[in-house]
Amino acid sequence: MSQNVAERIEHALAVQIVRGQRPVGGLLPSVRALAAEFGVTVPTIQRAIAGLEAMRLVEVRHGRGITVLDPHGAGLSLLPVWFEAYRGEIEVLAPILADFLELRRVFTAHLLVKERSRLLAWGPALQVAAAAIPADVSPEALMEADLASTRAILEHTGHFAARALFHTVEQLIRAVPLLVCALYGDPAHHRRTLQAVAAALIAEAGDEERIARVIEAQASWDAAAVQRFRCLVATETA
Repeated sequence: MSQNVAERIEHALAVQIVRGQRPVGGLLPSVRALAAEFGVTVPTIQRAIAGLEAMRLVEVRHGRGITVLDPHGAGLSLLPVWFEAYRGEIEVLAPILADFLELRRVFTAHLLVKERSRLLAWGPALQVAAAAIPADVSPEALMEADLASTRAILEHTGHFAARALFHTVEQLIRAVPLLVCALYGDPAHHRRTLQAVAAALIAEAGDEERIARVIEAQASWDAAAVQRFRCLVATETA
C-alpha cells in the first residue's frame, strides 16, 4: 500500500511540474517538508522522488536539494502526464496531439524508405483488414485490432526506434480514454484510410509517389482525429 501512495504522490508532483506549479530551476521542499505536506512518511516521499528522478523531472544532489527540471526534456513517455495536467484545455492539448501524430507520419515515411520491401508485402493484408472492419465496431475493439496489426508490422521490420515510438503511442492511447474515441470513433474513415494505404503499397508507382499517397491518407485521418478530440474535450468540459 505504501508503494501505491508513493506512486500517487509522484504522479501529483509530476502534474504540478508539467503545469509549472513547481517552477523549473527551483527547488522542491525538503523530503521532510514534503512528507509533512502529504501526510506520509519520509521513506514514502523518497520513493516518490526517486520516481520523479527516473522520469527526469527532478535532479537530486546531496547538499543542494531537489531541483525541478524542464518537463519538455523528459521525453515522450511523459505524454500521458501532459494530457492529464492540461485536461480540458484544448488549446494546449490539440497542438500536442497534432505534433505527435505528425511525428508518427515522419516515422512512417522513414520506414517506407528503409524497410521498403518488407512493408510493401503488407499491402494485401491491409486490404483484407480494411474490408473486415464492421460498420458498428466499437472504438475500443477497433483500437485493439489496429494496435495488434501495427505491432505485427513493426515486429516484422525489426526497426527499434519505430517500435519504441509505437510503444509510446500505445501507452498514450490507453492512458487517455478520449483519445480512443478521437482516433477510432469513425470506423468508416478508418476503413478508407487503411484502403488508401493498402492501395498505395501495392500500386505500380515510384517510391516518392507511393510515400506521398500513404502520408496523405494518414494526414487526413490524423486531422479528423484532432478535430474529434477537440469536440470531445469541448463536450466533456461544457
